[in-house]
Amino acid sequence: MMFPRWYTPPALTRYTGREIIARVAKLHDIEPEDITGSSRARLHCEARWQVMRELRAKGLSNPRIGRLLNRDHSSVMHGLRRAG
Repeated sequence: MMFPRWYTPPALTRYTGREIIARVAKLHDIEPEDITGSSRARLHCEARWQVMRELRAKGLSNPRIGRLLNRDHSSVMHGLRRAG
């Protein structure tokens, strides 16, 4: 398949789950432990939901996301619904 001359492929950046957690934590001005911890504070939950959405977009399964965030797969399903 030939691509047009103007086409440039996207950069090949592959973030691990821990890197995504760290980036989102920095974005929300919280610690990564707040995202993976048991806190139910609104700020921490919203950051956690954002991580769930990004990891799901990367193709990770709900159980795998749950293991990264110390959550059950059903909690991940709920978080993805809330993340919209």
